[in-house]
Amino acid sequence: MALSHKTTKQTGVKKSRKGIGGQPTKFRPEYVDQAYKYCLLGANNERLGEFFMVTTATIENWLRRHPDFRQAVHDGRHVADAEIAHSLYQRAKGGMRKEEQAIKVKTGANQEEVVTVTLRKEVPSDTRAAHIWLLNRRPDKWKERREVNHSGSVDLTVRAVLDELDGKTKGPSQYRVIEGEARRIDGEGKAQE
Repeated sequence: MALSHKTTKQTGVKKSRKGIGGQPTKFRPEYVDQAYKYCLLGANNERLGEFFMVTTATIENWLRRHPDFRQAVHDGRHVADAEIAHSLYQRAKGGMRKEEQAIKVKTGANQEEVVTVTLRKEVPSDTRAAHIWLLNRRPDKWKERREVNHSGSVDLTVRAVLDELDGKTKGPSQYRVIEGEARRIDGEGKAQE
């Protein structure tokens, strides 16, 4: 029997919930499995709070007070990531794998029997998986870099740009970079010399 803060008719005394302050918990045992699945999708504490319609502080309290909830959140976030990383690693390096296959074998005249055999198949390495693995493990060495070399000059004066921003120039105009040079263009998009 759960105690509440309501006054009983018999004694007129308020009963407490055995020294626990605050409101009763909204936590339900079924939240454990739901939290696990939602964390598999990348949910953080804030998103869990939105999902369960409670505050982030409440989620943090549940993590402290409910070990099964804490473990489900941990597994959803970390264990699943580790398993996927392992699968990606295995796919990236390739290798041999065992596969069971059912085949028909003739055992006599007009008789067949289905037998399950274990085959060893070579799986080639997957360069895309290797690229993803290296990109995530060593982004400093494997990140795709695009170098942009700028040549030419930009001959805008700060005063001209500020005047245009303040609306002190005549008519509509804007600046556009053409072939490495900034030139003033008129409202029709024609370059002014």
